[in-house]
This record gives sequence, C-alpha cells and structure tokens, in this order.
Amino acid sequence: MTWLALFPIFVPACALLAGVFTWTITRGERPDDGELLRHFLVALAMLLLVSYAITATDAVKERLNPAIKARKTLEALPVHVALKEHLPAEWQPIE
Repeated sequence: MTWLALFPIFVPACALLAGVFTWTITRGERPDDGELLRHFLVALAMLLLVSYAITATDAVKERLNPAIKARKTLEALPVHVALKEHLPAEWQPIE
C-alpha cells in the first residue's frame, strides 16, 4: 500500500534514472529506436522493482507510518505478549 501511495513520485524519478542509465550505456553509439526503448524499459522496470522492494521493508514502513512502530513496540512488551498468548479473548479488544 505504501508503494501505491508513493507511485506518482516513484514513476517520474525512476523514468529519469532510466533515461540517464540509457544515455550512459549508449553514449558513444548510434543505436536504433528499438534498442533505446528496450534499454529504457528494462531499466525502468528494474528501478520500479527496486523501489517496491525498498518500500516493502519493515524499516521503511515504520518510518513512514508511526502507528506501525508504536504497535510493534507495544506488542513487544512482556505483559502484552503474555496477554496475547494466554488470554486471546481479552487481547482482541485491546488490539
């Protein structure tokens, strides 16, 4: 979900980096349009996949959404762990 919310930012940034990558690879050559397009699309796809992988990590999710970090902190407390483990019916309203 985080990646979809940031998608309008990631696409232009990844396209810019893919363009720079394509220019760097074909700088001294005169490639045809198909080859340029192929280089650009492969670089764009790889950069979008990397951006998705980065935003899927727990560290980024916690940084972008403080509620996730607070929830993990609360769930790590021994009282909450014991309550969740031994009295799940009472844990549901708290959760």
